Amino acid sequence: MFRHLIFLRHIPVLLIAMVLALQATHAFAISYQVTDLGIISGELSSEAYGINDNGAVTGSSGSEPFLWTAQTGIRDLGIPSGYWSASGVAINNNGKIAVRADKMISNFYYGHAFRWSSNGYQDMGTLGGTFSTCYGIDDAGQIAGYAYTTAGDIHAYRSTTGTSLVDIDSLGGNYSLGYGINAGGQVVGQAYNSAHQYHAFLWNGSGSMQDLGTLGGTQSQANNISDSGIIVGDSSTANDSSYHAFILQNGVKKDLGSLTSYSSYGVAVNNAGQVIGVYYDGKYDHPYLWDSVNGMRNINGLLDPVSGAGWTIGAVNDINNLGQIVGQGQHNGNSRAFLLTPIPEPDSIIILICGAIAFLCYARFHAYFQKNSG
Repeated sequence: MFRHLIFLRHIPVLLIAMVLALQATHAFAISYQVTDLGIISGELSSEAYGINDNGAVTGSSGSEPFLWTAQTGIRDLGIPSGYWSASGVAINNNGKIAVRADKMISNFYYGHAFRWSSNGYQDMGTLGGTFSTCYGIDDAGQIAGYAYTTAGDIHAYRSTTGTSLVDIDSLGGNYSLGYGINAGGQVVGQAYNSAHQYHAFLWNGSGSMQDLGTLGGTQSQANNISDSGIIVGDSSTANDSSYHAFILQNGVKKDLGSLTSYSSYGVAVNNAGQVIGVYYDGKYDHPYLWDSVNGMRNINGLLDPVSGAGWTIGAVNDINNLGQIVGQGQHNGNSRAFLLTPIPEPDSIIILICGAIAFLCYARFHAYFQKNSG
């Protein structure tokens, strides 16, 4: 009898261990609900480029930048005065948006980066030249991108919270591009080195860029950095034989491979280490989701069959810390911006039930042994 009670006393521990094992096995095992973000009146298409942790989305519909929220739907932000088209490329958790605006003057391409808020647009200017663009914005409102210098070089920059641009310079060449910025103001991108090879870089807010190296080849670029400092990008492999997405975390660079024998590219990463990007099959690009448990999966195979009916996901552009993904896809033949929202799978529900049973058992047997231990 005593031995049976000892066994029963260990049941809660065994159940908890089973729950933890299930959680480890099925982490990130999710499907996605698809939301069509619509189009601005009079336009034919839309694409979403950025999403914040509140689920607010920015992008473009035709030539117009937009802001989308679940409460208001799609909203036309208008184009900065004097420009012909604009796109919202990134949005921070305070609702400020990095916008790139473009126009042509005498067949010359001319563009500026802007910051949009509820007060309207702020022109971020340039580094002395005629052009600037942007790719990211942090919660302080600092924008990352690249611009022409007075000398005609192209340099990565991070703005101040005002409208000044800080020149990040390069890795020894005359060319650098800023692609991503996180909550700590760290910037990643690509830059020429003195050997005229472009390498992924990290800039920590002061001093010089840090060369992040490659996957064994000669070229690389970093495209995004999470608030926790995880970097995603892509690089040529040994002998420049292929091009693969990579993730850099805690100083360790991991080759994410590809779902084909061709290339893959890393686009964005969140604090959980989930990566989105595209892989190439020799003819077309396909969107993927990568995580440390399930590896690389085609996102089109993860869509909820009801809300995902009629959808083919093409471009994936951003992922937030809730795992929501935005980009552009074909919906019944129309090019539309989308929002993908994770749906817990049945295994997750089983885990929750097992967890509840485990803790109920623990409470019951703990009370029993407390009562009978004297």
